[in-house]
Amino acid sequence: MVCWVVGYFWCGTSLLLTVLTCAKLTAMEPLPISPWAVFLYALLTAVATGLGALPFLFTRNVLRRHLGLAHAAAAGLMLSASFGLIY
Repeated sequence: MVCWVVGYFWCGTSLLLTVLTCAKLTAMEPLPISPWAVFLYALLTAVATGLGALPFLFTRNVLRRHLGLAHAAAAGLMLSASFGLIY
């Protein structure tokens, strides 16, 4: 149960960040982001990935249905990320 709650939290957070980023960028203008900000965002992404994988250290068997749902969630995240890059 905890695994699903954490998964839905990270999926919702990434989708929200994608939507907010798309809403802020209405024209093609340079972004005032420093290299330190990029490093911190990359570090945050790495920590989020590690936290998302942490529940699988305690899971022995994964049902095929749960694996299919996880693949569907990952595909949805990739689609939202691609949409955010295009628009």
